[in-house]
Amino acid sequence: MGLLEKAAETPPANPSFSDFQQWAEASPFAHCGVLRASPNFMLLNRAHGIDSETALKSISTRDFWAGSAAGDEWILLERGDGQFAGFLQFLGDGAKEKAEHIAILKLRENPPAFFLAYDTDSFKNIPSEENFRGTLLPILESEKKLSFREGDEKKILSLAGSMGALLFTVSLETVFQEIFSGDEKNFFLENPKAREILSNTIFEEFLFETRKEFSWPDFIFAKGFSKIKIAAILTKKNFEEIARQRILNAGKKNFPAPLAMRIEVGDFAPKCSAREIISYILRG
Repeated sequence: MGLLEKAAETPPANPSFSDFQQWAEASPFAHCGVLRASPNFMLLNRAHGIDSETALKSISTRDFWAGSAAGDEWILLERGDGQFAGFLQFLGDGAKEKAEHIAILKLRENPPAFFLAYDTDSFKNIPSEENFRGTLLPILESEKKLSFREGDEKKILSLAGSMGALLFTVSLETVFQEIFSGDEKNFFLENPKAREILSNTIFEEFLFETRKEFSWPDFIFAKGFSKIKIAAILTKKNFEEIARQRILNAGKKNFPAPLAMRIEVGDFAPKCSAREIISYILRG
């Protein structure tokens, strides 16, 4: 076994939660998000296990949340409760049919922020309100950016060596054009900030799912909030076909299947130099 394969066997030590997605993956909530106040609306600012249609349904008013989710305690609802139907309006058609339980908690008053979760099963092991806010709010306030991170260059140099990697780019630009040109097209034309927030929310969730498809020792980097650059270190026969399928798998977690199939995967470009890999990620 070569040094590269040995290095690939041992991923980095699990870090503490650096973003909402990491936290949510380890939480009791399979489908959850955070709604925050934009200049004029409440919008889904973070999401986990939430499809793009539900993200678009999150557009709402501050008055609704101030009235329907008042108080500092958990609001736990199940289908049939009087309040349940009022929150179903924020779920896409598929999620609306499946959801049997909804959990809401006001995270803070000013600026307003609310946590929303839904599931088919009842929620278990929900932490106390104080502990929940004490854990989640610091993560939301200190999330790391999606760009090239400190230490990544050294890791690429040590892993890729002279063997290089297969490089390619994934783009959601066409998908976003279709999403934001639907029934709410005029709203987003009049409220470009709302479009920016929701597209970033959807992109971050897709990025998280893509990282799971291309785990260590592959490297995944965001280019803005619409493109992803991937350096696949250990490539095998028919890898291009496998890579496209993995992107489709990630896309189906966030988008309807026909839309997921429109995710663009750029030309595969093998490079033999670790420095070329780094240049591709940073500037290519």
